[in-house]
Amino acid sequence: NNTALGKALSQTAKANEKIDALQNRMEGKEQLNKVLSSGLSEKVQWISDISTEKEKELENFKNTYESLVKTLGDEVKRGEIKISRAVDTLLVKIVDKILFASGKTTIKKSGREVLQKIGDVLETVKNRQIMIKGHTDNVPIGKKIKEKFPSNWELSAARAASMVRMLVMEGIEPERLAAVGYGQYQPVARNDTEEGRRRNRRVVLLISRDASIRGAMR
Repeated sequence: NNTALGKALSQTAKANEKIDALQNRMEGKEQLNKVLSSGLSEKVQWISDISTEKEKELENFKNTYESLVKTLGDEVKRGEIKISRAVDTLLVKIVDKILFASGKTTIKKSGREVLQKIGDVLETVKNRQIMIKGHTDNVPIGKKIKEKFPSNWELSAARAASMVRMLVMEGIEPERLAAVGYGQYQPVARNDTEEGRRRNRRVVLLISRDASIRGAMR
């Protein structure tokens, strides 16, 4: 009898140990579930905050586009400026004739007026990167200015830099600006007609919604 009783007590003790172990595991799982649930809730809130911020950013970007269209409406109607919007970028294409005289990099009065309008809009918008891109047709540089501008590359880059300086004078932070010259090598039309060459002679303001302007279209 004592042997049977001892055996029963031993089995009971082992059973109690298993029960305790199971309880500990259950408590551990409950704690883990609480941690996971808390983490999931925080992640959902984080995603929600990002989505809200993204919506605000997109709305502000849309407002910038609409402000430019309204401000430059007359120039758009005359075909001097074309404004387009993609998901992450705004493009303001300006024909060179309202900005520069032939072979020159000094901005004309009509160009200064346009840049003042653009500057007024962009000055109110923060965290926007702005690249100024100069383009030309494929007509070689004339003899009179060849020493100053050996090729269309130098001319287009100098024009872009002139516009950057003008925008800085209009109150745009220099850290937001970049200037680049493409010369004749990114045409939007054929260069064998006067109309095609006119379209190729342009300066493009690329305004990026993100801090980076990588992957921007021309």
